[in-house]
Amino acid sequence: MTNTPFQAEISRRSRSPRPAGRPSRAALNSAGFSLIELLVVIVVVAVLIGLGLTGLRSARDAARSVACAANLRAMGVALIRYYDEQKELLPLADPTGLIQIRVGDVRPFDTLADELNVPLPRIENGEIITPDAFRCPSDFDKWRKVGVSYGYPPAVWMWASEAADPIRQATIAFMRSERRQPLFVDLGPFHDPAAAGDPKTKPLAGRNAVNQRSEAGPARSVLDDL
Repeated sequence: MTNTPFQAEISRRSRSPRPAGRPSRAALNSAGFSLIELLVVIVVVAVLIGLGLTGLRSARDAARSVACAANLRAMGVALIRYYDEQKELLPLADPTGLIQIRVGDVRPFDTLADELNVPLPRIENGEIITPDAFRCPSDFDKWRKVGVSYGYPPAVWMWASEAADPIRQATIAFMRSERRQPLFVDLGPFHDPAAAGDPKTKPLAGRNAVNQRSEAGPARSVLDDL
């Protein structure tokens, strides 16, 4: 059977190559993203971003803790230097171990300021101004109320002592103790805020400290009986 001219033309076109630049419908479908594929890509990107932010946050928190420990160690070294200069005496301070900046009592940080050559915490225009040397980078609130981020436990020993010379006796007991005791300690769990609301956590969890040997870092590692 001979083909009609019309059938011959159709046959010729079906056998002829497709013009360049005109992909088939199947090719078009395979080259693009389906909706499901696009959603999968979005989810994967979101997960990667979340992991990156978590890692960044952890690195930032670790850096702040290291900076805090560096502050504490510098304060500990300065206090030991004062101790040696004053013939084995530590400075007296408020019984709570906190400074009372609003009444002008900044002991023992006045001693530390001299040793570290930094300005004292002060009040200007009703606001507390504190040098970085006395402020933990992870403390976003406490220093604004108290004036510093760190407490001074030896003062509590001195005021609790019933000896005739409490400063000297408390200093001797504190500095010569076989146990590692805190010279200074964070006033709050700045490095683990969740510890503040958990009654099962130990008292100094999430805090840094420096002991009488000038060892500074997480309280659980530089102090005894934690």
